[in-house]
Amino acid sequence: MPEFRAGLRDICDKLLHIEDIDVLEREYNSQLLICLDRHAPVITKSQLVRPTVPWYNNSIKELKKSRRTAEKHWRKDKDNTRNWTDHLSNEISSANGDQKKLFRIIQSLTCVSRKKTPSWSSISGTIGK
Repeated sequence: MPEFRAGLRDICDKLLHIEDIDVLEREYNSQLLICLDRHAPVITKSQLVRPTVPWYNNSIKELKKSRRTAEKHWRKDKDNTRNWTDHLSNEISSANGDQKKLFRIIQSLTCVSRKKTPSWSSISGTIGK
């Protein structure tokens, strides 16, 4: 920032001797553009345009937005995040390599519900009728 201010002061010093207003304006604009290009060059960025897909609609867009908002709030609360990660670390380490316990932990994190398979007695009862 100090270099930019110094550049602006240099522009003013260069323009003090110019008396014609049109020349002064033209010179001021060109010197200011040179100073801005030196300290804040224009950066062009390309944006990736993806084709639209039929399953992505406004409802999904709003759900993703609310998920990002909730995650942002969750990440801001450092104590909550630290407690949660400590809890998960303890859960995983307490499993001691037991695949069944680890699977249940992952299942609880992903909120996947397991469908219960019908028992043999309920199947045989419906077949006999």
